[in-house]
Amino acid sequence: MQEYFEIKTTTETNRCVEVVKTFAMQFGFSSHESELLAIAISEAVTNSIRYANGAVVELYLSENKKGIIVTVEDFGHGVSNLEEAMKEGFTSRENSLGLGFSTIKNSVDEFHILKNNDTGFIIRLEKYLDETEYDVAEFSVKKEGNSFNGDTCLIKHYRGDCSLFGVLDGAGSGFKASQSSQFVKEIILQNYTLALDDLLRLCHEKLFVSDFTRAVEVVLVRITHDNLEYIILGSTFVKSFPSYPLQTQRGSLGLSMKKSLKVTKIDLAEHFCFSLCSDGIDNAFNLYSLYSDFSAQELAAQIFNNYNTDDDSSIIIIKR
Repeated sequence: MQEYFEIKTTTETNRCVEVVKTFAMQFGFSSHESELLAIAISEAVTNSIRYANGAVVELYLSENKKGIIVTVEDFGHGVSNLEEAMKEGFTSRENSLGLGFSTIKNSVDEFHILKNNDTGFIIRLEKYLDETEYDVAEFSVKKEGNSFNGDTCLIKHYRGDCSLFGVLDGAGSGFKASQSSQFVKEIILQNYTLALDDLLRLCHEKLFVSDFTRAVEVVLVRITHDNLEYIILGSTFVKSFPSYPLQTQRGSLGLSMKKSLKVTKIDLAEHFCFSLCSDGIDNAFNLYSLYSDFSAQELAAQIFNNYNTDDDSSIIIIKR
C-alpha cells in the first residue's frame, strides 16, 4: 500500500489527514493513536505550506508490515535553528499555541529528519502496532524502611517486532541510588535503538560527568524476531529456560567500564523464559522447576515472594 499527495492548500491537507487517519484505524490502530498520527501529519504539512508553499506526502507500510511510515517533504530553505525549533512550545509565529516539531515528535513512535538545508526539509514519521509475541511482567520494590527505590525496570517495545528490557541497580539504596538509576533509564529510553554496547557506553559517559554520585549495574536485553542479545554488567543476573551460558561482565556505569563491552547474541527456542534480576533477588531459584505452569506475572510474583532479599529488588520475566 502506498499513497502520494501533493499539497498546497488547507483543503488538500485535510483530505490527506483524513485518508491517513482512516487507513490507520483500518490497519489496527485505536482511534486515539490514529488521531495522534493525524495531528502529527497536519502539523508537519501546515508548517510546510506556511514556510515553503507546500509539501509532498508519502504514506506506506514499514518493511515488516507492523507500522505506518509517512514522509513529509518540502522545497523551502530548511529550518535555521533546528535545536531551538525542537523545544517544547517553540513557535516562530506570534499568537501561536506553540505546536510544532515537539508535538509531531510526541505524537509518533519515531521522528527522523532526513534532510535540512537550503534546498528543502524532509521528515519521516513512524508509528507501529504493539504486538509482542511473548508474555512479560515486572516487579520492583524498594528496601524496607526506605522512601526511594535504587532499582528500576524498563520495557520498551518498538517497531512492531523489537523489545528492549532492562533492570538497573543503583549502588546502595535510597535517594542517591534512585537518582542515578532513573538518570540512566532516561538516557536509555531516549536512545533505545543504539547498539547495546554503544548505549551503555553513552550511559557511562553521561553518568560519569553528572552530579549523581552512585554507580549503576545493569542487565540489558534486546529481542528482535527470533534472536536475543544481551549485556549483563556487575551483580545483576539473568536465568533462562532453556538454559543458555549467559556471561556477566565486570563494571559499573559511572564508575568503571572496560574499553569494549561484549554483546552476546543467541537464537531463541520456540518456547523460552528469561528472568532479569537485580542483586536484591537471591539467585538460588531454579527457573526450570518454576517455569511451565505459571504466566509471566505469576512467575515473577512467585520468585519475588520467595527469593526477595532485604534490599531494593527488581525482576522482569519474559516468556513465550
